[in-house]
Amino acid sequence: VAKFPKGTFSQQAVWSKFYGEKDAIKQKEILSQFETDFGKDSRIRNMMLTNLAQTALKNNNAEEFINFVDKVTDKSMLPGFYNNVAWDYAEKGKNLDFAASISKKSLDLVKSSMGNIENKPDYYSVSQYKNSQKNTYNMFADTYALINFKQGNIDEAIKYQKEAVGEGKNLEYNARYMEFLVAGKKYSEILQKAGEYIKEGNNTADINKYYK
Repeated sequence: VAKFPKGTFSQQAVWSKFYGEKDAIKQKEILSQFETDFGKDSRIRNMMLTNLAQTALKNNNAEEFINFVDKVTDKSMLPGFYNNVAWDYAEKGKNLDFAASISKKSLDLVKSSMGNIENKPDYYSVSQYKNSQKNTYNMFADTYALINFKQGNIDEAIKYQKEAVGEGKNLEYNARYMEFLVAGKKYSEILQKAGEYIKEGNNTADINKYYK
């Protein structure tokens, strides 16, 4: 810390102080001082911003949430963050309009980066990284589809769940797809897809029920 006053260790010390502070006002003060001392191009600053954004949501302050998120400089952090927040609301069936808006943002961000290997980690091959991008998109599409289903937008839910299931290897995605098709009275599609899942061993008790 003495030798590198603006280095990683120094920043992590401030992060520990920020994370241990339970008062949001004091956290904002720590963030402001951090920006003065270390600038705005720091992953730890971005972590502080997303942490404050989550606090804003707990206080039902969507405007402040957006304000903090907009300040995040590393946009690659946002799709996963948006999806986590949206999924939490989807499971609870709360704030669905807001959940849909940020879930769609996560999808758009991932879709715009698909095929771009500029940020590929060294431990991934190109094909592995592209497959990871595809799996991420499918997961986020599953979230968006569930939100639409709970909003009563059945056709939209079916559209995105069809994208989410991909090759049909994820049993939870498959089961939700069947549930949405039942709600949309797409009986011929249920027979076809559920039959495929059963034949391939990618079925669940719920899928069997929908098929019957």
